[in-house]
Amino acid sequence: MSASAKIIEELENIKNVLLERIVELEDKYNARMDEISSKLDVYSANIDNISSKLDEVYLKVYDIHGDMSKKSVEVVNTKEIVEIKSETKVSPSTPRKTLGAKRPGSSKGTPIQRGNITVENYDNTLLITGSTFDRKDLIKKYGGYWSGDHKGWIVELKNLDPIMAELKKYCETVIREVKSGVLDIGEKKTFKTIGLKPADSKYGGSKLDIDLTDE
Repeated sequence: MSASAKIIEELENIKNVLLERIVELEDKYNARMDEISSKLDVYSANIDNISSKLDEVYLKVYDIHGDMSKKSVEVVNTKEIVEIKSETKVSPSTPRKTLGAKRPGSSKGTPIQRGNITVENYDNTLLITGSTFDRKDLIKKYGGYWSGDHKGWIVELKNLDPIMAELKKYCETVIREVKSGVLDIGEKKTFKTIGLKPADSKYGGSKLDIDLTDE
């Protein structure tokens, strides 16, 4: 066999090997592309699923927002009604008894609970503070007197239970605070304790223990 024939045969063998290698690579490429395509289909399905769930979430958020907006409108409307009611005034000519009011000691009507009161319970006395102006007659009934130094009413410890029970009838809230120690309450101010004598025409002359303290 001539040299040229050997070269041609070798080249033919190389060509066949390359063709086989190309076919092999092409098969691997096609298989890989099929695998990638399959995964892309899965990813696409997942994305569609996520998109669907996001749409559901969006719709729920939209519904919740709509409900909250509706409730907000209802709250505003309720507030307006409350404000309208609060602006309603009772004519001065309206008899007090028609309002269902009940003064301390009265047996008719329902008690009007108004104001907040705090009863500070010390070792030696009670100190009543808060919205006491309308209830001062009740407090005085239990021997209470006003203390300017403490900005409240001083009442003896023995009256704790009855005065608490009665205050709860006429006040919105009555809070009892237990305080440790003794409250320096000084001496109750009367004409007698400050060394004065009231005029006979006004106080009857002998009544030197008239309470000079008031809120």
